[in-house]
Amino acid sequence: MNIKIPASIENNSLKEQLQNQSLGDSTSLEKIIDSNPLVVTPSTPLSEVIHLMSQRWGSSCQLSNSETEGNIVSSSSASCVLVADKNQLQGIFTERDLVKLISDGVEIEGVIVAEVMTKEVVTLKQNNFENIFTTIQLIRQHRIRHLPVVDENNCLIGLVTKTKLRQVLQPNDLLRFRQVSEVTNEEIVHAPPTASIHHLTRLMSQHKISCVVIVEESSDKTSENNRKIVEVIEETTPKNSPPLSPIGIVTERDVVQLQKLGISFATEARTVMSAPLILVNPSDSLLKVNQLMSSHHVRRLVVAGSQGELRGIITQSQILNILDPLEMYGVVQILENKVNQLQAEKFELLQRQTIEMQQRAETANRNYQEAQALFNYVNTEKKQLEQQFYHAQRLESIATLASGVAHDLNNIFTPILATAQLLPLKLPDADKETKYLIDLLQNSVQRGTALVKQILSFSRGVENKFVVLQLRHVLREIQQVITETFPKSIEIQTDFEKELWTIYGDATQIHQILMNLCINARDAMPDGGTLKISAENLAIDETYAQMDNDAEPGNYIVITVSDTGVGIPPETLEHIFEPFFTTKEQGQGTGLGLSTVIGIIKNYGGFVNVYSDEEGTCFKVYLKASQAVEISPENSSQIPRGNRETILVVDDEAVIRDVTKISLEKYGYQVLTAVDGIDALAVYAQNINEIQLILIDMMMPLMDGAKAIKTLKKLNYKVKIIMMSGSTSGNQEVLENIPIEAFLHKPYTAEEMLTTVYNLLNS
Repeated sequence: MNIKIPASIENNSLKEQLQNQSLGDSTSLEKIIDSNPLVVTPSTPLSEVIHLMSQRWGSSCQLSNSETEGNIVSSSSASCVLVADKNQLQGIFTERDLVKLISDGVEIEGVIVAEVMTKEVVTLKQNNFENIFTTIQLIRQHRIRHLPVVDENNCLIGLVTKTKLRQVLQPNDLLRFRQVSEVTNEEIVHAPPTASIHHLTRLMSQHKISCVVIVEESSDKTSENNRKIVEVIEETTPKNSPPLSPIGIVTERDVVQLQKLGISFATEARTVMSAPLILVNPSDSLLKVNQLMSSHHVRRLVVAGSQGELRGIITQSQILNILDPLEMYGVVQILENKVNQLQAEKFELLQRQTIEMQQRAETANRNYQEAQALFNYVNTEKKQLEQQFYHAQRLESIATLASGVAHDLNNIFTPILATAQLLPLKLPDADKETKYLIDLLQNSVQRGTALVKQILSFSRGVENKFVVLQLRHVLREIQQVITETFPKSIEIQTDFEKELWTIYGDATQIHQILMNLCINARDAMPDGGTLKISAENLAIDETYAQMDNDAEPGNYIVITVSDTGVGIPPETLEHIFEPFFTTKEQGQGTGLGLSTVIGIIKNYGGFVNVYSDEEGTCFKVYLKASQAVEISPENSSQIPRGNRETILVVDDEAVIRDVTKISLEKYGYQVLTAVDGIDALAVYAQNINEIQLILIDMMMPLMDGAKAIKTLKKLNYKVKIIMMSGSTSGNQEVLENIPIEAFLHKPYTAEEMLTTVYNLLNS
């Protein structure tokens, strides 16, 4: 692996500067020192020292009859003993020293450590420590494996070993791309498995090595008992010799252990060698070697080829030797740059993630607020819908009640109205006051009839009768009603143009519009004020229509209803036409008045404008004018007369039967009567050839009008039938599904009935 060294350190002065500078806290003395080394006094017997050293680590050799396998190494160093007196360093005794003593045949018993220790010890002063690389250089320079550390008073502090340096210094990026073949020691001292331990110790002492590899020839397939015993020990592998296969290893530490156990040094190597071996390939990375040494607690590994042949040996010293300070600095620089880059990327990523999380949090908070607002809105809408549902249910109940009441009222109004119209015929010479009373009676019944019709129109949506209508008459009636019913504190003012145009509409609906506006004006003036109603003709041109989105060019009648009340706030003004919207207290308004008004006005093709301030409110209703001319009502003398035709009148109300009979007989008809459907069938069956037309009520006891009509048609499908009813529900279905020729809605006038009868008989 080629590491690029920064250009700034390629000259000697910068190299010198690099060697003198610290590389950071990661190489501090505290991290590379063993503060608990094995220490003995100078007078300690050597046998006891050996015993202490063997206690700090287990055997790395494997006896043939041993139950222990593998290497057992203490976490503390045990490859040497420091000799100190009162904490003053006196010397050092290592495994290599013991191997030399054994190879020289020195007797161990009776010897104290002071006699055999190395007295000239290379030490590292604590205050002279610069960095890990200067420490490595010191170990290389003196070719030692143990470096005691002392203070300025030569007091022992601890011990630095190559094993500790390798554990602390983890140059993974440098080692990952360096191969075993680059640093392998190929000049290996080896021996056959039959060599004695004594020969192995001589080799270690002679060559100053810490181990001997036990090998056998790869081509030798015979058993171990038949192998040739090599008397001459080869120091290195000859060039032309057959390939050798490593089968074990014996180290200095094994020799120390054998000495402690009292095993004879004449024992063959195969008996005590460490096997099986941990082998590495020349192409393996140094990072793998470093990891294997750390995991198996060994200082050396045997290198073998692809066929298992011995290629060399690699030690931790060789790994440390490649870590030149300049090269390491280049790696550190690269790593620092990479770390800085990664930190910058990490910081940028964290910033981006933080911003994204903040944005997500803001989005989530905004979504939560929107969801909360939506929930509140939905909850409010739900409550409003519930209220509207309750309103609708109440109106439905009112409509059902109104329908029943209307039927009864119409049955009451029918004879009163018919009688009021017959009285002038009975009293042709009546005085003026009597005629006034008759007219008053007739007008009152018609007003009551219109009122019932208005109630039913509101509650059931009864189809209204559209005719050419002169608004002046309706406005006068409204003026009369509000003058009589509104508080006297409210002044009523009117201004109607004399020649108002006509509209095509229903008087009841116009009444409904004006009454709603007038009642709202009254409620806006609780302390009194002025209510003004005006009507005028207005021609709207294209220019005016462009200023108002609802307007179209054409002729309109403008009805203005204004008051001097409290006015409508702007925030309320935009909601006044919404269904069920009301500003009145609960129970005083349904919120349907103005929504009904705007619905009718739009149905007429008109529009409405509202103006309001603190001085009051003004509603301007625009109704499209009609080109038709108002037709004056015909008088009773123009009602066509009959020609003695026989008519059957069927109604369960005696008053209606009697008045109808009198009216028909007055105008030249013969009349038969029946009280219900069954009675009608009996009367008709007796007079089937004489009866030409039947007037029959729809709602009767025993048999209603619909069933009676179907039965009558079965008796004579040509008979002409007019159905009468004061009910408002289902009239259209009756006309579509029951075979009748005409329908009269109660209360009807004598004129309406007589005209319908005459037209039907002469059709």
